[in-house]
Amino acid sequence: MEETARYYDDYWNREAPPDTDPRTPRRLEIFQSFVPRSVTVLDVGCGRGRCSAALSRAGYRVVGVDISERAVAEARAGVTAALPRRLLRCGVHDGRDRARL
Repeated sequence: MEETARYYDDYWNREAPPDTDPRTPRRLEIFQSFVPRSVTVLDVGCGRGRCSAALSRAGYRVVGVDISERAVAEARAGVTAALPRRLLRCGVHDGRDRARL
């Protein structure tokens, strides 16, 4: 797992995609048609939090997790700067201990 985490930390350091994606609004629209806002959404592999942020702005409570400490640090920075408190947590998790969620 540590090797995978290092890979993604390196990825976010040098190859990260842009924080915007023109498909996000349509994906959010589809998501909203199926998932009520009363649920808490788990964003596994949240990266820098682009989808978590969109879900939070749309009124969902969101928990974002990623294996990359770098990505999570950037997601947390974005959350504190711009998002409502509905984004409950964003943390590093490798998936082996589900009780930590």
